Amino acid sequence: LVSAHKDGPFPAHPVIALRSFSQLGLIEESAVDELVRAYELFSSTLHFLRMTEGTVPPAQLLEGKHSRIRKLSDEWSEAPIDTQINQSSERVKNIFEKLIGPYSALS
Repeated sequence: LVSAHKDGPFPAHPVIALRSFSQLGLIEESAVDELVRAYELFSSTLHFLRMTEGTVPPAQLLEGKHSRIRKLSDEWSEAPIDTQINQSSERVKNIFEKLIGPYSALS
């Protein structure tokens, strides 16, 4: 979005847009790979949860009968889902801050 005025318009689909940013030299390929992994992990998980697990507490989402969520992505490990989401979110935030600058949802 920061470069859209000179390099846009960009594709609407996030993954295609991120790949185009890499081709334009706006984002390093390794950062794009991390962002695409996070996007795919979050979006597939969100859709799955909305359809199947709506009332299950997050701490139980990767346990017992709810462990089928692990099949959505090879990215899920044995760690609790909230820990994994927080770690991935932190990596995305770090990439954002490297490219754009500090971010705070409170400001």
